[in-house]
Amino acid sequence: MDEEELIVVEACYPTRTLKTNSVTVEFGIGAIPRAISVTVSVDKWKGGRLSTTATLVKKEANSTPNNRLTKLLLDFLPSLTADCNASGSATVYESIRSAETLISELDDELRIEEEERRTMLAHAVAIENRTSGEEEASDAILRTAVFYSHHLIARSKRALIKSLSGELDLSGLTLVGWPGAIVVEGTKTNIDLFEKELKRQNWKHFANRGCLPVEKSTRRRRGRRARKFSGMIELDSVSVFSAHCDKVDLHGAVELAFRL
Repeated sequence: MDEEELIVVEACYPTRTLKTNSVTVEFGIGAIPRAISVTVSVDKWKGGRLSTTATLVKKEANSTPNNRLTKLLLDFLPSLTADCNASGSATVYESIRSAETLISELDDELRIEEEERRTMLAHAVAIENRTSGEEEASDAILRTAVFYSHHLIARSKRALIKSLSGELDLSGLTLVGWPGAIVVEGTKTNIDLFEKELKRQNWKHFANRGCLPVEKSTRRRRGRRARKFSGMIELDSVSVFSAHCDKVDLHGAVELAFRL
């Protein structure tokens, strides 16, 4: 790489990493805690031919990425490197710029997909709120559903459960470990959306064990039926999980989750 070419690369990509025969630049992907690292090397044994490689790297040490998006990015890397190497770029800058363009296009697609997902969730919630207006006014009944998992350890899934609970106005308990369980309360539509999103993840075994018997409550809090839980609480002990359920009169939750 000649000095003039390096000046251009350094000016356009200040965070680049330079080595004897290669330049590496990292490109972030929206809010995803992952980045694509692109390295352009000069192969002196092939007449100075340029070669592009790409890898997926962590942006933050304790990040909790979405498994589906991580797999999508990993599947994208081979086509990225193939397209860059087939482009016939004459300079290192052109090779990096080509990779940046492809990554930017993917970033736009992921952003649109996430916006559509959030819009669909918001639309479903709006429909539920409209159709349950009369029921809510007469002390609506909150459903309590129980889910079982062979295990629930991954931070990404735990973060997703917390995020979805906030988006869908759900509350309940999450049992982390082997096995795993979730007790969640909310409207039927929102629980169904919660289940649909979780089932898009990779699980060894994940099942909806059903709903606990519904109890009509005459208690109200700020004009709404009082919930049994405040937010989504994460626990790591079956005995503590069981005690929390008993405390709010959900005595059948553990039996239903583990089919005791």
